[in-house]
Amino acid sequence: MVKGKLKEKIGEQRKVYEALKAGDASLVCYKEFQNGQWGTDDANYTNRLRLAYFLLYEKIDDEGAVAYLFREELKDRENNSFQGIGSTLCILTWLLRKYNGGHKYDTLFQRAKDANFDCACGYDVENAVEEDFGKNDLLDCIFLCQEMAYNDVMGILVDAWKEGRGNPADWNPSDRRTLIGFNAFLDRNHKGHCRRQSRG
Repeated sequence: MVKGKLKEKIGEQRKVYEALKAGDASLVCYKEFQNGQWGTDDANYTNRLRLAYFLLYEKIDDEGAVAYLFREELKDRENNSFQGIGSTLCILTWLLRKYNGGHKYDTLFQRAKDANFDCACGYDVENAVEEDFGKNDLLDCIFLCQEMAYNDVMGILVDAWKEGRGNPADWNPSDRRTLIGFNAFLDRNHKGHCRRQSRG
């Protein structure tokens, strides 16, 4: 099944996880930089997101790793010029809740709530996250690839999705817009595709 290609890609994060356990957090620690017009950003945000998905879908039981990643993610939420909540914080909150016996991490959850305006308005420690990778359909997997910047796998999945939609002449406008958006993100410039127009 084509979705398995994404599962395999996420599985490659085991090396990052093992490095973290061995004391090398260089790929997932908060790493601030100035991102041109966007302002303060974190060079390791996507790496942390990928590892969070790995811990979620592989059902890794590791309180220390989750707590560490959560604290690093808080640094980004507190300092990022774009603010936002982000999937990484949501996933890590879901995972950390499992270890919150005796309200051990309530202070961290409150810090997340106070991290920025977006978090104050929309962060909810009670929000659930789906742990079963198998419940993602093909379109879900494409969006996951886009979020984690797995463009190579995304291209394969987009082609499979396109083939599964049948004759393009019979597509509805929503499907056409969806494909145009995917091709723009993937910067598919050849005939029949659109040139990338905006930041991924």
